[in-house]
Amino acid sequence: QVFASLSRREKPDFLPSPWQGKMLFIAGSTHPGEEEQIMTLYQRIRGDFPSLRLIIAPRHVERAVEVVSLVQKHGLRAVRRTELTGQPLEASQESSSVLILDTIGELSALYQAGTLIFVGGSLVPIGGHNILEALIYKKPVLYGPHMHNFHEIAALVEAKDGGRRVQDLNELEQAVRKLLSDPQGRERMGERGYQVIEENRGAVSRNLSLIRRYLLSGFTDASLR
Repeated sequence: QVFASLSRREKPDFLPSPWQGKMLFIAGSTHPGEEEQIMTLYQRIRGDFPSLRLIIAPRHVERAVEVVSLVQKHGLRAVRRTELTGQPLEASQESSSVLILDTIGELSALYQAGTLIFVGGSLVPIGGHNILEALIYKKPVLYGPHMHNFHEIAALVEAKDGGRRVQDLNELEQAVRKLLSDPQGRERMGERGYQVIEENRGAVSRNLSLIRRYLLSGFTDASLR
């Protein structure tokens, strides 16, 4: 039911019109220490991918001001999502702008518009965040080494090559460059990630049915001995 609800969400309509048709790199649920690395990565690659635009969604929206300052430190223009209402981004400014998602509840839907997704809390030892929100839209997903809060799903996804774990900024850059240069590779990864969801969609129901069957048949601990 959760996935069905996600898949029915409409694509966001707040993205700047000049960004239509551009490649979007979305860094979602980021934490301190990750935005700096994402900005460094973006500065390294944006010259090689001039149609690439960056969106950063800090895990805690109250950090938006901090992220804005970081973007400005890198010499780019930071635009907050809450600033876009009624104020469309000018075409002359869009190529040097980074969008900061400073609202709650819009990230999952925003993933639909993404070309490539990085899920935060993983380059720093937080434990990772939910990668399923991007996989449900068949998006290629990258994340760092710290995924202990989502160890099982990450393992399933990696076994299918439906997502990619990177160890540090340099590995992230390599993975981003490779995927941005390979549209078919992005599509394959997105399809494989979605396949993991499909294959495990009924896992809870199957487990409950199994437990119920044993209970009804008088299954006890003694039968395990």
